[in-house]
Amino acid sequence: MKNLILSFLICSILFVNEACIRSGSSQNRLDGYYSKIPRKDLSLYINSKEEMFADGVEVSKSELCDKVSPFIKNSNKIIWQNDSELSYLFYIEIFNMLSACYIKQWNIFSDSIFNKDYIDLSEDEKKVILHKIPFELKEIEPRN
Repeated sequence: MKNLILSFLICSILFVNEACIRSGSSQNRLDGYYSKIPRKDLSLYINSKEEMFADGVEVSKSELCDKVSPFIKNSNKIIWQNDSELSYLFYIEIFNMLSACYIKQWNIFSDSIFNKDYIDLSEDEKKVILHKIPFELKEIEPRN
């Protein structure tokens, strides 16, 4: 298992896909997991009426995870801003939803590499997952 983790880390850090594939490492299982979205952060804005906008386009709570997941799995940041009058309960609800989206992506990635859920991983295995998919939620000052 340590050889598998070491091989994965080396392949990830060096970004030498062909060498990883020739060596038969776990990098083979990564093919197709990441979409080809260029490095771009997602802007999420929530107004005092509890309306959400992702990159200027309104999204519902039911659409939120589908909208942010491609950005999460490609290690993009989600930059979150809300109105200062936004209710605290709605704020917490959205934060929990975004956290669940991250956990879902960690589980998908974890299953593709280690064949188990993120919560069942060792600390070293979790570091591998978090290296590829870090929790990148940045909150900026609320609007007045």
